[in-house]
Amino acid sequence: MIGHERQALSPLAVEMLLFLKVNASYWDVEVVDR
Repeated sequence: MIGHERQALSPLAVEMLLFLKVNASYWDVEVVDR
């Protein structure tokens, strides 16, 4: 996510990915599957 890949993403997409990484412990496969 650092370097060329990050530049290709919009700031909103980067923020969303970081948010999901930080909050990964709060959601699991069951939550995503809904």
